[in-house]
Amino acid sequence: MGKKYLVNAGLDYVQGHLRYGHLEGTVELTDEELAKLKKDPNFAKELGLDTEVDSMSIDDVGSVDSLAVFELDETGNKKEVDMTEDRSLGMEYDCYNEDFAKTDNSNFAVGIADKMFRFEVKDAPEQGTDKWLEWRKQGITATEAASIMYPSKWGSPLSIYTDKLGLTQKSQDDSDGFMEWGHRIEDLLVSKFMEQHEGFTVCTQGRLYQRDWAKCSLDAQCFDENGVPVIIECKTGQHEEKWDPIPERYYAQVQWQMYVTGIRKAYFSVLIQGHIWFEREVEYCPEYVRQLKEKCFYVWDCIQRKEAPATLGDFESDRTAIAALAGESGHSGEPVDVDTDTVGKYIALKEAYEKAEKEFNDFKNSLAFKMVDHSKLLCEGKTFASWVERKGAVSIDKNLLKSKYPAIYDECLKQGMPTRYIRYQV
Repeated sequence: MGKKYLVNAGLDYVQGHLRYGHLEGTVELTDEELAKLKKDPNFAKELGLDTEVDSMSIDDVGSVDSLAVFELDETGNKKEVDMTEDRSLGMEYDCYNEDFAKTDNSNFAVGIADKMFRFEVKDAPEQGTDKWLEWRKQGITATEAASIMYPSKWGSPLSIYTDKLGLTQKSQDDSDGFMEWGHRIEDLLVSKFMEQHEGFTVCTQGRLYQRDWAKCSLDAQCFDENGVPVIIECKTGQHEEKWDPIPERYYAQVQWQMYVTGIRKAYFSVLIQGHIWFEREVEYCPEYVRQLKEKCFYVWDCIQRKEAPATLGDFESDRTAIAALAGESGHSGEPVDVDTDTVGKYIALKEAYEKAEKEFNDFKNSLAFKMVDHSKLLCEGKTFASWVERKGAVSIDKNLLKSKYPAIYDECLKQGMPTRYIRYQV
């Protein structure tokens, strides 16, 4: 005969519903069953617990994502049970394959690190290849999770939706060399980080992880002085002050990486202006990740149902996505009425925007006039504005080329993609 326990097991997703649910119920567990639950939280799915969600329509549930267990006495009072298993690696079970989670020898586990991680993609495609890009399309990545949490010109829920469905496509052209040098600098930042942490070992780069539809590509990972795995994320920038606190998009990115991998600590290796290096440490935050997962699952569910997310995020990224959606429908819908308040708001905002833009440009001119005889404007000893000289652009005289070398001109013509925009008539 076992003891009576109240079990609450959070789920990482509930298929067929837009919110996360949990399993809950009162059960009797023997000591052996409680020990099994500590080792494998997913054992909770075998205990006959009720699935608690807001919808009666459930297709499937995911893995147990969090676990709270309370021992109940005869009067119904409850005492929380410590569900943490002692392991030499000091990590949650979620991170490791079962065989390595059981080992008592951290050095042994570190020595075979290439086989120990539960959610690592085996035979993974190399980052930057077409196969890698195709793999990324089949789920939500860390970069996309950041764009879902904090929409910007780099991405939004709607732009991610159209990208996944193939309605829009981000350019992979590296003619400017940014991607190449990004990878080269990444190697240097990983090396710098490892030099600063002599006790850290077994550094590997380019690993991919997948947890159902949640995915991530790591810059690097290694083991700290206690044999605990950590993530290394490399960043460059121009302003050190923007890292106090850590930029919110970057914070969301590594929280997603920690969720997908099961690793619970991450470090940023940061290079500012090509010569200022520092690091930042981030711990896993379950409550933040819960909110992040809910937002990301909503977008992923929209993609599966081919129903565009209802909320807009950022003008720059959304306008391309909206044009793509309009093109997909063929502009075939009937005209729709809007009220005079809508038109009036458009006019008022447009006039306010034009006025603010003129004031801003006029103010910039007044600042430039102050610099006629000076190289910089300083504020409290720091550069606020400075002159920058840029080489003249090199261009081709298309008319001359066409008249002298018509065959070459025709051969070099490149047809651009058609564009769509809205013309407002007020």
